[in-house]
Amino acid sequence: MKATGTLTVGNLLKVAAARYGNREAIFCSLTGRRFTFRQVNERANGLAHGLLSLGLKKGDVCAFLTYNREEIIETYFALAKTGVVGIPLNYRLAPAEIVDLMTFCDAKSLIFDPGFADQVGSMRKDLPKIDRYIMMDAMGEKLPDFAESYEGLVGKSSKSEPDVDVREEDPQYFNLTSGTTGLPKAYLLTQYNNAAAAPYMGFVHDVTEKDVILTVFPIFGRVGFAWSALGLYTGARNVLHQFNPVQMLELIEKEKVTISNWVPTIASIVLAMPEIDKFKYTSLRGLVFAAAPFPPTLQQKVKEKICPNIYEYYGLQESGILTQMRPADKERKPESVGTLHFGADVRVVDQNGKDVPVGEVGEIIGRGAAVTTGYFKNEEKSKEAFRGGWFYTGDLGRFDEDGFLYLSGRKTCSSAAGRTYLRLRWRTSS
Repeated sequence: MKATGTLTVGNLLKVAAARYGNREAIFCSLTGRRFTFRQVNERANGLAHGLLSLGLKKGDVCAFLTYNREEIIETYFALAKTGVVGIPLNYRLAPAEIVDLMTFCDAKSLIFDPGFADQVGSMRKDLPKIDRYIMMDAMGEKLPDFAESYEGLVGKSSKSEPDVDVREEDPQYFNLTSGTTGLPKAYLLTQYNNAAAAPYMGFVHDVTEKDVILTVFPIFGRVGFAWSALGLYTGARNVLHQFNPVQMLELIEKEKVTISNWVPTIASIVLAMPEIDKFKYTSLRGLVFAAAPFPPTLQQKVKEKICPNIYEYYGLQESGILTQMRPADKERKPESVGTLHFGADVRVVDQNGKDVPVGEVGEIIGRGAAVTTGYFKNEEKSKEAFRGGWFYTGDLGRFDEDGFLYLSGRKTCSSAAGRTYLRLRWRTSS
């Protein structure tokens, strides 16, 4: 039986190919290649069939280690269409940490960027359960003797939809916390978690097929993947970029980028650049911020020098977006992180789990379509963070009389899995 037409990630790409066809979907700035919606779907299908031909099957686990390039999108969707569970690996981790994570999650195969060929080669002795290594070789890179050709798999395989029964409750991929208190913790996101989030995320950020998205967040993380999927869902063109400040500004001007998701750190870097006035930002209609405190003084500088319209949202990696605000609300309440996001519910509670009065500080808890159900092989952590159907963030905050949320700090440094901003380190060259 073929994949169900419910809320599955693979169906999202299939529909995008049918709706948007030969329009440009992705510009891969790392390799200089451009792809249409139809090409992305066909290549993802080719990779899916290629992986199935190697013996991978629904429920198996496949890791991938790569920078922001088009193949990472194909990999996400190829795995989603086959029911193979992915592990998008954080390339900033030490090799020993990557080995531990792959072993912990029972990975059987590894797809990797040629930039990591030496690192992967050195890790092999510690990965006896990995039986297939596949290297991305679109630019003619020489394959190591232990790896198979990614392009060979895609090129020789059928471009039809894989004949696999994938359902919305099936796991899609492991996401990883950032791990300041030890090895990053893994939790599973389902097909539904990710497919259900795309329409809401597009709506609240006003994204349409007229937009050009610049995806600068690492796509191995949930936010980077979300913006990639959002472009496919809405028909917007997506510019994938491996963060480099000058190159990023060049891309905004050259590709006429209309919207991008940044962290405040990126804004500070850009504002301090001597080249800032060399580039035009007139195409930008909005910048989206998340993952760290965003002081009103920095917001004002962004509006004056880069883009007048600011969006912001709040959520953890485990929860997805919980609150969000559009530019008009950001003008009125610059210190807030927004009101309830569609598909989410948020409360502020005391130590007994009871709602605190408006204006009082308590712990922020949330639930919704995008929230994971627990940590992988970590029952103790799951019981700590998930109680009564609610995810306890460990963040402190308060609601005002209009229902806008304000952050007040952390309950503890280690109670919840982790705010991304506590550990974000940006790669400054491609």
